[in-house]
Amino acid sequence: MINMINKRGEKMNLKKLLLGLTDGAVSLDELPQFWDEYAQFYERLQVVPSYRDLSALLLDALFPCPGGLVHDGGCGVGYYFADILDRTQAVKLIGTDFSPEMLKRARHSANKLSQECGAALMVEVKHIDLVQDWPRGPFDAQIFQLVANFLPGTNWKRIIDQSYRTTKPDGYLYTTTMLAGLSVQELAKKHILHEALGSPLASYPAMLKARNTMKRFNKLASNGHITQPCKQEYIAYHRQVGFQEVEVIGEAFWGAGIVVRARR
Repeated sequence: MINMINKRGEKMNLKKLLLGLTDGAVSLDELPQFWDEYAQFYERLQVVPSYRDLSALLLDALFPCPGGLVHDGGCGVGYYFADILDRTQAVKLIGTDFSPEMLKRARHSANKLSQECGAALMVEVKHIDLVQDWPRGPFDAQIFQLVANFLPGTNWKRIIDQSYRTTKPDGYLYTTTMLAGLSVQELAKKHILHEALGSPLASYPAMLKARNTMKRFNKLASNGHITQPCKQEYIAYHRQVGFQEVEVIGEAFWGAGIVVRARR
């Protein structure tokens, strides 16, 4: 048994910590509050190897669009604003989210970026529920990192539909999504040690909460409240709505997710 000691001197079992302890449920009505809670540990989760690898794949897939307009959909706390602007060379980024706590932190990220880079008008953060509304384009690029697979029903299709409608010709849609039929929880059991050794101790509570997050969303999926696509369905739908050059850039979370780039 692998244990660690927290700041209060309490012994914690590392395996249980990484796989998650609770079995709580979440309803669709609770999603805004749920993502508010998620915002509390969002940044600490981004340095965990599986999340870090996913983000690296997505950022490496971005093409430059000098002088362009980019939409970071479901932007969370704005953790990747600077990286997106650097990779795309866009002059403006619009970040959208529907969690008040995420937006609060995203605005702080935008203000910090403005102070550091003199980019006062480069980042605009908006409260938008992508299931109900969409920011005004057209965009040179739209980016969604682990967003579509957490939307209710089959609204992963809406992300693709609306992106096609609001992306400029020859612009790009970049998405990372989880796939149906594969459990990150089960796959993670084989990678506990790698995840632990590659993460700072401060990220361990975030890893615990992330495992519990997946358990709760798996329940929503099993109840039919969230419908995740299979790999072939996800790629085919891009082509169905009109996207060209639909590419799977790589796999994430040990094959449970993919990174996709598609040209409008």
